[in-house]
Amino acid sequence: MSLVDIIGATADQDVDRMEEGKSGAESASSDSNELERLSDLHRLSWTVFINLGMLGIGVALAMLGPTLIPFSEQLHTSLAETSALFTFRASGYLVGALVCGKLLDTTGNPAFVLLLPLAGTCAGSFAFPFLTSYWLAGFLFIFQGLAMGMLDTGGNVLIMAIWRDSKYLNGHMHAMHFFFGLGALVAPLFVSAWVGRGLDPMSAWVVTGAVVAPSVLGFFILGFTSQPKTVTDESAAGPVFSKTIVLAGAFLFAYMGNEVGYGGYITAYASTWLKASDLASTNLATLYWASLCLGRVVAAFVTPYVNHIKYIFGHVIGALLAAVILTSVTAHYPGSAEEGSTGWWLGVVLPTAGIGLALAPLFPGMVLIVEEIQQAPLTGTAASVIVTCAALGEMLLVVGTGSLLEVYPPAFVCLQVFFCCCTLVAFTCNVLFSPKRV
Repeated sequence: MSLVDIIGATADQDVDRMEEGKSGAESASSDSNELERLSDLHRLSWTVFINLGMLGIGVALAMLGPTLIPFSEQLHTSLAETSALFTFRASGYLVGALVCGKLLDTTGNPAFVLLLPLAGTCAGSFAFPFLTSYWLAGFLFIFQGLAMGMLDTGGNVLIMAIWRDSKYLNGHMHAMHFFFGLGALVAPLFVSAWVGRGLDPMSAWVVTGAVVAPSVLGFFILGFTSQPKTVTDESAAGPVFSKTIVLAGAFLFAYMGNEVGYGGYITAYASTWLKASDLASTNLATLYWASLCLGRVVAAFVTPYVNHIKYIFGHVIGALLAAVILTSVTAHYPGSAEEGSTGWWLGVVLPTAGIGLALAPLFPGMVLIVEEIQQAPLTGTAASVIVTCAALGEMLLVVGTGSLLEVYPPAFVCLQVFFCCCTLVAFTCNVLFSPKRV
């Protein structure tokens, strides 16, 4: 049997989670499905405010880069010291990803779990244009990272809890990640608009606060309403640690080396190795993030109606092929991809768009496939394990890629191929080693 046949056979299993968790349901009303108490309007309200929160943290994520130099001047610190704010935020993200799942599973009020870090992010964003204390800025960025890690974990878990028995689950999950990408795409545009009007770039941070504020208000209101349970039947829940969870974590660990690494360093690679102009190099990053957003929009509408495992598998292969084309054209002979040439358009611009489109559905897709493979709901704690692996990939692989890029620029594209191969291996192993239904 071929790999595609195995993937198709695994994907076509009809999983009836409700039947597996029915024992004892008739004898205890407390085991009733909490989701049934949520009206369609209530579910949509949760979805809207989760998406607004993702939009806000997407803006926050991408706002620091364009304002780094003005931030340094305002804090009277060196650029290297100000760059440590990225590290502060990354540490907060890691902690948020670690603790959020357990809080969701135990507190019984996920709205308030997400409310507090988002409120801190909102207040900090409004305060940044006036800060002069470096350590206070560092503390607020830790809080911002905490919100990112908690919403990244909590958003995935809650969307699955709210829409688990709907055919639109896949679409809502991909749409949530689209809003995050959209925020990251538009943040630099806000800064450019501020500078174009002769305003202080730091004042653009108020946009982040304004975008996050509606989700803060929304979660405050939702905190006093019926709460979706991340797992409605403990006996039917999937394990926290299993081969499926570990391989999903390995997949997202490598994936973050692609997604964040490519978006962060393609500009530097094009300008230093391919000798492209600053405008053309910057446009490559914009094209990449725009393609990523477009791919998630497409996934939101398409995935409810297609074989999800085959869809994600096709995107993994597409990312690998695009990375191979980019590497083969530019790694050894940068002159063959001179700006404006055929090699530039076919060997750099087209693969950049292709990588963005191909990577777009992989993060949410892998989280969804975990439930399909293990045939049991994903708990908040298990989601924390997966998202923490992604956070470690963002911290370690992206930093390593940047260090190698500075020493030997072609290492950047070679690493993109390597990371794609790692995601392919992890995905294939997860499907091949998936538990077969008895």
